[in-house]
Amino acid sequence: VDSMRNKLKLILPVRIRINVCENILQDLGGVDGTVRTELEKLKLYGVSDKAKEKRLLQLFLNDLLPSVQGQILSMKNFKDGNTDSLKVTTKLWKAVGYSLLLLGMLFYVFLFAVRQSSSHQSAWMQSFFL
Repeated sequence: VDSMRNKLKLILPVRIRINVCENILQDLGGVDGTVRTELEKLKLYGVSDKAKEKRLLQLFLNDLLPSVQGQILSMKNFKDGNTDSLKVTTKLWKAVGYSLLLLGMLFYVFLFAVRQSSSHQSAWMQSFFL
């Protein structure tokens, strides 16, 4: 960071130098923080090389895109990263919902069958077993 500051001092005029230098240093600090965080995550989870390359490409594209498009890409990456933890619970809730719907329909058929005469009930029973 200090070598970058010295190079910028040589290239830019004084009044522009301060704003540009501060902006560049802020960006570099943000990138440094992101790199450290990502390295900790990758080491913690023991990610494969292909997954590391994909994540680095996502971060690189996010950094290059303008603000709104970068935010959209960040949200997409966030959602893509969280699908594994939600997948099992989503499947479980869907299975519970379908089971309750099936039981509700069978109960409705049972209530309808209870109101019928004995001959109609035996015909219903035979139709279910056939």
